[in-house]
Amino acid sequence: MVKSVAERIVGLVLIISVIRETHCQSGDPPSELDLIKSQLKMLTNQTARLQTEIQSKNDLTQFLQTDVQRLKSSLNAEQQKNADLERRLVVLESSLKSNQATFSETFSTLNSTRETVTSLEKELRQTRDDVHMTSQWIQTFNATCMNNFQNVTGKGQDARVHFSYRSRHISLPANPTKPLIFASLISKSGSDYNTNTGIFTAPYSGVYLFAVTIAAESTDYFNCYILINDRNYLVEVSAYSMYSSASTVVLSEVKAGDQISVGQCSGPGQIGSYKSSFSGFLLYTN
Repeated sequence: MVKSVAERIVGLVLIISVIRETHCQSGDPPSELDLIKSQLKMLTNQTARLQTEIQSKNDLTQFLQTDVQRLKSSLNAEQQKNADLERRLVVLESSLKSNQATFSETFSTLNSTRETVTSLEKELRQTRDDVHMTSQWIQTFNATCMNNFQNVTGKGQDARVHFSYRSRHISLPANPTKPLIFASLISKSGSDYNTNTGIFTAPYSGVYLFAVTIAAESTDYFNCYILINDRNYLVEVSAYSMYSSASTVVLSEVKAGDQISVGQCSGPGQIGSYKSSFSGFLLYTN
């Protein structure tokens, strides 16, 4: 549009110049032409100013377009960063949920373990009480039988036979061909029980009473037997759970020289230290 105005102005200037020459040749005064020329000159000046302003605005527009492009690039970069942050946030939220689930499971396991420990402690206290009561019962039983022994047998001092020992430390599985060793003395009347071999050798033929208590320290079972001459099973004694105990008493007719022991043990369990005992005494001779 500006170019069209400028072309029209230039055309008017040429026409005025032609008219001026014509009037100058005829000698007429150029008053109106001068006025038109002055107006055209003013229009030309205004047109030049407009072109300058338009050029300035074009430059400003170009600058703004460049700035807008830069802002778009910056906006795209920020959007990319936001997208990356959102992805990281999703990963963190997923990790947080997983950690919360793991913590919840661990806390539940901890509570369960505490309850198990409390239950085991209660069982341990009960088992200790049971073992203590059993030990007291055996000692009382031995003492009572020995006090009545003279009246029952009438054999005098030489016929008194009794022994009672407890274990020091025995671990299973033991050698099934060797007896258990009960080496810690509780009471005895002679040297008929050998603490090196774990074997009691009957000094007289008669009826004997033998008592065995086995206490467990592991969750696995084990079995042992009261044996005569390492082959004839009199009775089995077994324990099946942690801190449990098993006791048995048996009467048997024994010949002089027979060997009685606790052996032929089997199973993966472990016998409790100082909690197991082997006792026996002669009731009467044949």
